[in-house]
Amino acid sequence: MILWLLSFVFLPTSVQISAPRPGNFRTAPPSYYDMGENSLIGGNNNVDCCHGIVPDWQNQGTINIMACGYDLEGVWQNIPMSVRYQYNGIGYDVVVLNAWNPFSDLWEDGIDMPAYSTNYVINGNTYSYYAPLSTGTYYFNL
Repeated sequence: MILWLLSFVFLPTSVQISAPRPGNFRTAPPSYYDMGENSLIGGNNNVDCCHGIVPDWQNQGTINIMACGYDLEGVWQNIPMSVRYQYNGIGYDVVVLNAWNPFSDLWEDGIDMPAYSTNYVINGNTYSYYAPLSTGTYYFNL
């Protein structure tokens, strides 16, 4: 028990215990993203893209989400991204801030690209927004 407690005291400061959010690191996503065929990043198109949850009472903020769509080479991709949203009285204005680049395997920061409202169905999943990025078009929900 004492050794277990001491292991936390003597951890190097560069060790990150919690998962970083998009935009906070510049290398490949952590291993739990798994770059395999059925992974969250890349993978097959039968995966329901994860999405963030915007509380009803919250009118603006930034959220980390997973988006899915086809890259410029026509390959299905599931990529994490960070988006900013603001309620405009009718719906949400959404801007993509950072996104994973599937070609360079690095984060692209400072994208500042608007996402557009839609009602698009892919493999039985309905998506409310799409973002035409330099790497492809990706769909997601808040």
